[in-house]
Amino acid sequence: MKILCLLLLMLTFGTASAQRVAVRNGVMTVDGKPYAHFESDGANTIYVSSLQNERLFVVKEMTLPSLVVAGAGHSAGNVRYLQYVFTASHTVVETPFPSTEVYFRAISAARQIYAARLLQNGTLDPKAVADFLTNNGTPFSDHQRQLAPTTADR
Repeated sequence: MKILCLLLLMLTFGTASAQRVAVRNGVMTVDGKPYAHFESDGANTIYVSSLQNERLFVVKEMTLPSLVVAGAGHSAGNVRYLQYVFTASHTVVETPFPSTEVYFRAISAARQIYAARLLQNGTLDPKAVADFLTNNGTPFSDHQRQLAPTTADR
């Protein structure tokens, strides 16, 4: 009984500190407070801007055709992933497509953006971007480059 009470207490504290991330009408909010502006091209790209409408980076849904990884979550051998392009620093970061999502939705990117703490006081945090790159890298592009023979190999 003591263990059950302890687990319930831990669960209560764990959920009390969780942040609520949402995207509505082009605004990403955290606990109801505006965090960033989102503008979608209607297909597979989201432009992320500061609250002052300064363009910060782009998030794109990408597909890597690879029969090697066909299986659960990868229809017809295609692997879906999110590519973050930080144009000012020429930095590209790739993350796995959220396995719980069927379609690319702004909330998928918003959760990753907030978890990585990419924005601080309404601006892009260079250290957070560097950490995001270090922790994620570009595994999908790297894989594609390994699969595609270069012209020197031919």
